Amino acid sequence: MAKPNAAPNEIDQSNLEFPPVINPLKYIPIERIIELRKKHLSCAEIAKVLGCSKANIIQRLHRISEELDLTDQYVKNRADVLAFQQRRIIHSITDADIKKAGLLEKIKSTTFLHNSERLELNKSTSNIFYADMIKAREQVKQDIEELDK
Repeated sequence: MAKPNAAPNEIDQSNLEFPPVINPLKYIPIERIIELRKKHLSCAEIAKVLGCSKANIIQRLHRISEELDLTDQYVKNRADVLAFQQRRIIHSITDADIKKAGLLEKIKSTTFLHNSERLELNKSTSNIFYADMIKAREQVKQDIEELDK
């Protein structure tokens, strides 16, 4: 029964035997639970930090435990997974796909592949002209000489 002066949605808790301590409507992002779990907090500790029940934390983590395991495996093997998918995509490109592509798509693809190749070979992806470097070095020397005068 609501109090006479209470707001319409407020519940009179004075007659309840065990007043509710936990708000069942409180939204706790699963990301926050995962973050705390990765800090090696127990479910009871996480519940205390977030102001909910231990059972709530256990339930939420149980629902996503398989996905978390798969995500951890993916993160550990991401480079290989991405390389595998890249290979699949590249090998699926047909001559007809290349012919259908517009000029701009072909140029962008060529540039992207060129930069990717250079990165794989531990080479620069930007061009620095040696002559410009020499000019810059000479300018710095001149600036230093002028400061010393």
